[in-house]
Order: sequence, then structure tokens, then C-alpha cells
Amino acid sequence: MSFRGTFQAIPRTSLKPKDTVENCEKGPKNKQIEIVKRKNKYFKGKRKEYVLIVEDDFLLRKLIDSILKWKGFRVKTAQDGKEAIETFENFKDEILVVILDLTLPIYSGEEVFRRIKQINDRIQVIICTAKDEIPPLREEYPENIVGVLKKPFDFEDLFNIVKFAFKVMIRKKENG
Repeated sequence: MSFRGTFQAIPRTSLKPKDTVENCEKGPKNKQIEIVKRKNKYFKGKRKEYVLIVEDDFLLRKLIDSILKWKGFRVKTAQDGKEAIETFENFKDEILVVILDLTLPIYSGEEVFRRIKQINDRIQVIICTAKDEIPPLREEYPENIVGVLKKPFDFEDLFNIVKFAFKVMIRKKENG
């Protein structure tokens, strides 16, 4: 990821409490400040659907959560299989895509996948694994498994596959 733009420090003393980003565009002493805003063409805040991240590694879960939110997605997280199933049951109509680690405490990733599929048989799942072999779920359920990301993975690849999975689920919802 790269950030583009010109940033200039604004001395804290030059701002008053009522100042906002819109009011401060000229900055102190009328110096111009370029304000860079993040935009996402596909998800311009219209989506109410979620991505469910099921990952037991706290740092990786928070990193994926932050990146997807930064890219414009709405996110729910779960740290183990039991929490994943409960979260999915509570938000079954809003969750369109699941990012699923296969090695989880309480229930395995495969068990979580099978239970989620019982609740919504059209759900799109992205499997994350550190193992070299392709999980057997990929061959068993090709219509539900959008892709397999081998850890460590590139976050741009993650974004692209989540975006693709959203498009597939939205088409499925529209076609009934």
C-alpha cells in the first residue's frame, strides 16, 4: 500500500475546538493543505453486508479487519469456531463472505464451514491456511469456496478475492 499526497503539520495552538477538517483546509497563515480522502468505487458506503473474519491469531485478525475496513468493507470477527458459528447465526442475512482459518480452537475450520453452509448454502468462503496442500473442502464445495489464501498472503490479493466474492454473492442474491 502506498499513500499519496502532501501533508503539512498544523500546530495544535492554531486550531480552535470548533475547527474541523473542512474548516482547516487552508491551515494556519493561509497555507494550502492537500487533504487526501480514501475512496472505494465499488462500495461507496451503500453496502450493509459484512465480511466475517474467523481467525484465532489476534494480530492477523485485527490486521485483516483494519485493512478491509480501510478498503470500505463492513467487518465482523470471531476468534474461534464457536464464536464464528454464533456470529454467523446472529447475522446470517447480512454476512455475505467468510474468511476462514482452518486451524481453530473449539471447532475446526472444516466443522465451522459445514455448519455455516447448513445455515446458508450459498455463502462464499475464502480459506486461509498455512499448509501447503489444498484443503479437501475446495474439491467438495467448489461453488462455495471462492479461493484459498496461503499464509503469509498479500493483502491486495485478499482485497481482490473478497471483492470478487462479494460480487458473486450479490449476483446470487439478485438472481434469487
